[in-house]
Amino acid sequence: MTTPAARSLRYLRQLGYRAESVARWVPRAQRRRHLYGFADIVATRMESPELMALQVTTSRNAAARLRKVMTEPRLRLWLRLPAHTFEVWAWAKRARAGKRKVWVLTRRAVLSQELYPPGKAPAMLGERTDDGTACPGPPSPTKGRSNR
Repeated sequence: MTTPAARSLRYLRQLGYRAESVARWVPRAQRRRHLYGFADIVATRMESPELMALQVTTSRNAAARLRKVMTEPRLRLWLRLPAHTFEVWAWAKRARAGKRKVWVLTRRAVLSQELYPPGKAPAMLGERTDDGTACPGPPSPTKGRSNR
């Protein structure tokens, strides 16, 4: 089984990107250290000034990863720079009934307007923050219904 990072690197290279893994394993801490606290992979194309940072994961962990990076102050700085972008890529094996399962990629771009101040991110996408503002993502399941 390949990792989400390996699948992402292979896919980026097929699309013509020059991509490298920038996350490192720290043996003493038994943790992975991401570039600037949010990037697993950095990719660019020779014909484009864009520099794309990616957080790659499985579909099951995508919401948690997205929630975590939304409060990362260094991501704000990254997105303020010209032609710098950030996406969360989530991989899952999916298939129609009776068919062979294949890896499917879901891409989610993060824009600087979506970022929250540190410690202010809601628990789940679609919920409201303490100050009453809605966060991006799907609407809350109780929206439009009574609380009874």
